[in-house]
Amino acid sequence: MPSAATEARVLAGLLEQVREKRELDQIAKSLWVPPQRVAVETPLDIVRGIAAKHPWPAEWEERLREISPVSQDHSWLYGAWFNKGARWVLYEMLPFPAIPESKRLQLRGTPYWEIPKQLRAGRKQACSAFQWEMYRTKKVWARPFWVIQGPAGGTPAEFTEMEQAMLQAQGLDTEPPEPGALPYAPWDTRVETQLRSRDRLMKARYRLSKLQASADNDALKAESVLAEEAFRKEFWGWWKEQMQPQAEFWAWYSAREEAQHVVRQGTEAEQRAAEDAEECYLTTGNLPVVLPFS
Repeated sequence: MPSAATEARVLAGLLEQVREKRELDQIAKSLWVPPQRVAVETPLDIVRGIAAKHPWPAEWEERLREISPVSQDHSWLYGAWFNKGARWVLYEMLPFPAIPESKRLQLRGTPYWEIPKQLRAGRKQACSAFQWEMYRTKKVWARPFWVIQGPAGGTPAEFTEMEQAMLQAQGLDTEPPEPGALPYAPWDTRVETQLRSRDRLMKARYRLSKLQASADNDALKAESVLAEEAFRKEFWGWWKEQMQPQAEFWAWYSAREEAQHVVRQGTEAEQRAAEDAEECYLTTGNLPVVLPFS
């Protein structure tokens, strides 16, 4: 049998090993660095990053507010950088009272990047990251309105259904140029002229949208009908103003002898439709088959 001294030495050795292991464990814990997750950039992060990198110029903001002041009584314009096309875009900001309830549900709902992948495409089209952010920060529905590009002060970001119908009836392109399709342009007097012209129409459309969103009794419905008639009158006046340069060109060109061989003369039915177009649209909201240039 081992002596008491031998057992004591063995025990002391075991205790030393335990102590050393504990010290090594403490050292390992102090040196261990937990693995860090790679941050995933969400569409909202991208939107905020673009805004930080490309702030809307202060001098442009001053000019824009002279044309379109911020208000809860009518829609107003907001400038932001559109990264994909590398162009400045103006958005129509529709205030909360005029936003249809169905649209409010989309704007305040779960953002598209947080829902199942198979459902994201439709939700993204209904509410982009930019629109989701604007609703939370400004309680508005942000809709693309104007792209600052090209030599004429910009182009519409999109045409309304009515504009598309009128353009289609005249055989013209119903899709505006994409952001980036025309040369870069800064803010200038040409932009202001274009915006003042469309701002009048935008406010008329806002008044109509607000009434239609809240028309829950006969009196408001009747007022909504009158507002729609007023909007049609405003829209037709704006449309004639926009098409006047083309009307003047065709009046000049059609009178030239060489035009007789290349320009098809309108039929009597087409001429009657053109003459009746304004009255037809103002009274019924419907468009004839053929629309005049002016």
